[in-house]
Amino acid sequence: MKLSHPAAVKSTALLSSMAIKSWFATLTPRVSIDDPSVEPTVSRRPTLYVFWHEMMLVPANYWSKTRIPVLVSHHRDGELVAQVIRMLGGQVVRGSTNRDGAAALRQMIRRARSSHLAITPDGPRGPRRRVHLGAIYLASRAGMRIVPLGYAFSDCWRASSWDQMAVPKPFGIVQTVVGSPIAIPPHVKRDELDAYRDQVQSALDDCQDRAERLCERYLSRRASRTRKRGGRQFTREEALEHPARPLQQILVH
Repeated sequence: MKLSHPAAVKSTALLSSMAIKSWFATLTPRVSIDDPSVEPTVSRRPTLYVFWHEMMLVPANYWSKTRIPVLVSHHRDGELVAQVIRMLGGQVVRGSTNRDGAAALRQMIRRARSSHLAITPDGPRGPRRRVHLGAIYLASRAGMRIVPLGYAFSDCWRASSWDQMAVPKPFGIVQTVVGSPIAIPPHVKRDELDAYRDQVQSALDDCQDRAERLCERYLSRRASRTRKRGGRQFTREEALEHPARPLQQILVH
């Protein structure tokens, strides 16, 4: 059911933000970062953080303290997402990088003078996990480097939406992989955008693959340790009841 009445959207956003905070409090975050200098509270260079649209719940919750503006579309569903992010403490820029997005791009470029930015390069309507040229154009015009992020969960539900939105199951693991920064030259020519898009696409795919492998590897190690202690085969769910101390807490406070 589509929400259209402002009061219904606001009340749903409030309940959703409260549920997300409580839900994510049960999860154990783990982070692998290639270059610590890209951490938002450390980096002074304008940085464009990119991640797949299906993983938006993770930065919406964990990044609220960084106050990094997130680009959210003007679609009807986008209003709900925007209000949820604001209620979680984040900042939002409305618009798109690939359709009727000139005003949003100008606003993002202005924001880049004093803030990092975050976008989902396959949003707002896909194709899923395919980088749009708008992300490269924005980084070039704003003088920003691009940092790719991959997210994986020990277990999750998937929505029937175009992006197969991931909703992590409680008491599990959230694995983040932060890739190395990608330099985008200023004023990239139109015929050069595809080459940089391919570079960002490859980096995002790599971060996502690494996040999924690290998550599975962690679960396997936990299950093996628990099995050795107890002398029997433990399930993945049982292993998750004894979470190890997270790695770096960068980007997930």
